[in-house]
Amino acid sequence: MNEVVLVRAKRTVIGHKSGLLANYRPEKLAAMVLHHLTEEIPVKQIDGVILGNAVGEGGNIARISLLEAGLPMSIPGTTIDGQCGSGLEAIIAAARQIQVGAGEIYIAGGTESTSLEPERIPANDSAL
Repeated sequence: MNEVVLVRAKRTVIGHKSGLLANYRPEKLAAMVLHHLTEEIPVKQIDGVILGNAVGEGGNIARISLLEAGLPMSIPGTTIDGQCGSGLEAIIAAARQIQVGAGEIYIAGGTESTSLEPERIPANDSAL
């Protein structure tokens, strides 16, 4: 079994609901981080991008994010729509791919925009 090594950790700044990042869709936020990461990694060596979708609308946010970041169409994007903990599940999935020899370099993590999430449970003022 191949050994897995985490090489870098990057993220956007932490914002507040309806704050500075409120108008950025989750794929745009992820694309910013992907773009920054790929300045240091030869793009041809990336075997895939796996992202967790914490509170978004669904769909393949990893694919949209990597294309938004300007990565080649040849890189596959996989989304884990697991809500809480989906970013960690994405990292585990990438590690498993490396362990079984299905690639050597994956970018994995999670993305969300709490400001843009659909309101599933109405919040009351006392909870804020």
